[in-house]
Amino acid sequence: MTEIVCRTGVGGDALELVRLDGQRFALRHPETGAIVRHVSDSEARRISQRPGTLHYTNPTDLQARAPRPVSRSRRS
Repeated sequence: MTEIVCRTGVGGDALELVRLDGQRFALRHPETGAIVRHVSDSEARRISQRPGTLHYTNPTDLQARAPRPVSRSRRS
């Protein structure tokens, strides 16, 4: 059985923190029901204490936006 612990985020970024099988936690998309990622007990506790503060970003988006490393071995 899945229990909703809290909802977090706003609009399209909204997620639900759910308890899976009584012990494990996960972030779930509220409309599709898809599990976005599993979270540890300590992270679940932090999210449930401050539910509006979580902003999930897709890891591939983070990679696309990451600054490129500057090559220090350029020869003039």
